[in-house]
Amino acid sequence: MKMIEIESLSKDYGPIKAVDDVTLSIEEGEVFGLIGPNGAGKTTLIKILVGLSRQTSGRIFIDGVRDGGRFKDVRRKIGYLPENVAFYENLTASETLRFFARLKGVPFEKYRGMLETVGLDAGEKKVKKFSKGMRQRLGLAVALLGDPRILIFDEPTSGLDPRGVREFQRMIKNLKEEGVTVVLSSHILGEVQEVVDRIGIMNNGRIIASGSFRELLETVGLRCIITATLSIPDESVVEEMLNAGAEEAFLDGARLKITCANRDMAKILAGLAGVKLKDLEIKEPSLEDVFLKYIEEKREGGGSQWP
Repeated sequence: MKMIEIESLSKDYGPIKAVDDVTLSIEEGEVFGLIGPNGAGKTTLIKILVGLSRQTSGRIFIDGVRDGGRFKDVRRKIGYLPENVAFYENLTASETLRFFARLKGVPFEKYRGMLETVGLDAGEKKVKKFSKGMRQRLGLAVALLGDPRILIFDEPTSGLDPRGVREFQRMIKNLKEEGVTVVLSSHILGEVQEVVDRIGIMNNGRIIASGSFRELLETVGLRCIITATLSIPDESVVEEMLNAGAEEAFLDGARLKITCANRDMAKILAGLAGVKLKDLEIKEPSLEDVFLKYIEEKREGGGSQWP
C-alpha cells in the first residue's frame, strides 16, 4: 500500500524551480532515503510534504487522501524533525514535551517516558543549556508524539555522538517493524545506507534516480574488487573465478585480484572457500560512490550545475 504519492510536483520561486516535476511513491512501512547535494530541493520537498510550504503545481496523496479538504487531518499522522530544530529556550525538556503534546492533542502522561526513549536524561534542564545533540534528541521525542504513521527526518543525526547515531539507527529499524513509514534526508550517506530500503537521488529539483542500493549500484555499473592472497599460487584458480561470474581475474605472484558485479560476489566467495588463503580483502562500492557516480554522469550530460 502506498503511504505517500507525489505526482508531477513543482515549486517555483520566480524563475527558479526548487522542485521540478517530481513524481515519487513511498510504501507503507518503508524507510526511504532522500539524498542530494546542497540546493538540490530536498528540504523544499519535505516542507511541502509536511505543510510548511505550498507547491506551485502537482498533487500529493497521504494514505490515499489528496491535499486539500481533510488533508490537514491526515497530516496529523506525520511526525517531523527539521534540520534546525527550535524550542522555547526557557522551558525544560519536560515542559517542552508537554507543550507539544497539547498542540498535537495527545495526553502528555502517555508520552512522559519519551525523553528516556530518545536517550535524553535532562527532563528538568532548560533548553537554553542544551547542546546541539541534546536539542536533536528533544526534537526526536517531539516528532514521535502521537504515534505518527509517517516520520520525516531532515538531517536527524546532526550533532549526535556515535552512540546517539547508533541508537537512532536502532530506533528506525524498530519503527519499520511497527509499520511506520520513514522519510530520511541526510548528507551522511553511510548512515543512510545502513537503514533505508530505497533511495531517491535529487539534483537540481529533480529525482534523477530511485531504487534500492543494489539496484542503483547495478545501474551505474560500479564493481566489487576482491583481492585474495593465495597460500600456494595456482593459475587454475583464475579460470575457476571467471567461470563463477568474475568479469576479470588475474594472478600476480600469490595475489589474486577479481573484479565482479555485486550480484555475483556470493558465488565467487563460495568458489574461494575451497582455496587456501593467507588473506582476503573485499572492497564494495558505497552509497557515496553510487551518489557521486550519478552526479558525475548528470554533470557530463549537461543536466547538472553541481560545482
